[in-house]
Amino acid sequence: MKQKQIETMFMLEEKNWWYVGKRKIVLSFVKKFLGKRKNVRLLDVGCGTGIMLKKLIKYGEVFGVDISKFAIEFCKKRTLKKIFLSSATNIPFPDNYFDLVLVLDILEHLKDDLKCLEEVKRVLKTDGVLILSVPAFSFLFSYHDVVLEHKRRYGKKELAKKISSIDFEIYKLLEHCVDLLDISLVGEKDVEDGKVYLGIKEKLKQAGQSFRNGDYPGLFSSLHTSVELTMKDKLSIPLSIGEIKIGRIIGVCIKNNVFKNRETMLKDIDNKICQRDNKIKHSGYNPSPGEASTALLVAEQSLRLLEEDVPILEEPVKKEISSLLI
Repeated sequence: MKQKQIETMFMLEEKNWWYVGKRKIVLSFVKKFLGKRKNVRLLDVGCGTGIMLKKLIKYGEVFGVDISKFAIEFCKKRTLKKIFLSSATNIPFPDNYFDLVLVLDILEHLKDDLKCLEEVKRVLKTDGVLILSVPAFSFLFSYHDVVLEHKRRYGKKELAKKISSIDFEIYKLLEHCVDLLDISLVGEKDVEDGKVYLGIKEKLKQAGQSFRNGDYPGLFSSLHTSVELTMKDKLSIPLSIGEIKIGRIIGVCIKNNVFKNRETMLKDIDNKICQRDNKIKHSGYNPSPGEASTALLVAEQSLRLLEEDVPILEEPVKKEISSLLI
């Protein structure tokens, strides 16, 4: 990563919605695996400017490695001590040393990603935990990846195969396409608390502006996001689940009458907003003004009705929805 990008990251990551949201997801897994354990050893491989390590200090002794001297200087500004200049493929610690290792958005930068995983396996205790994140879906590789010096994106099966080849036991493998990009209008506190409903009205306003400007693809994108935010909020779906799953979740809700006799409304949301937006993004479809007007009306009416509903999910329905999130 270039120095300018590292400096920008240091300035933004404490409060910016993207970094706040992503940290919340990672820290929820740390808490899940470590619970109330204390005095553990934790390593962040490719620790950057060190903000994640600061959040982990309460669990025990934290260590970081990074290949950038510039990034390590920022770690020092955060008063972190045990930070080492090192490659992710040559970790300077003994075998069976750490209880938990983070490798967050690092593998995609490496020519030999398997070597990194082998090194992590070596320094982890036999009952240790690896938390790993990478950019998803090879077909989304773009100029943005080039700027960030990514060598690849990963498919779920590809990543699972690589992890398994190093004899890691996979606890859970989640994939997310949209990440946190679609909650950019949600306040940081709402992201931190997992409350996203406040962003829906802002997205509807944005859709209205797009309609007035004749930007119909932009309108469908905003409406689709408002649907996502609604479903995530009402069904307590994790923030990292993107639009690629929302249509299937709507199908489960229709089948099980989750929103009480609103089957027609949910079908309209899926057919006239979600499916059309996916078609725009993946097939270059050009929506008509009439379709845009109908979609805007469906969204405004439907989401107003959904706001009034408090769905009660039976256990089988919860399990069916959960199976879509894995």
